[in-house]
Amino acid sequence: MNPTSPRLSIVVPVKNEAGNIAGLVAEIEAACAGLAPFELIYVDDGSTDATPAALEAARQG
Repeated sequence: MNPTSPRLSIVVPVKNEAGNIAGLVAEIEAACAGLAPFELIYVDDGSTDATPAALEAARQG
């Protein structure tokens, strides 16, 4: 296993959560700080708002 590979995967289902994505990412990152390397996996259930764009913005940091 690559030492930089995530050891923890957090799967988050989302639907029409554009306004909550940035805060959610910040909360998860704060909660996981100092733990093993982790990844966030978002599963979009057909959002009709700007959720996909908010997820992309969060991914780019």
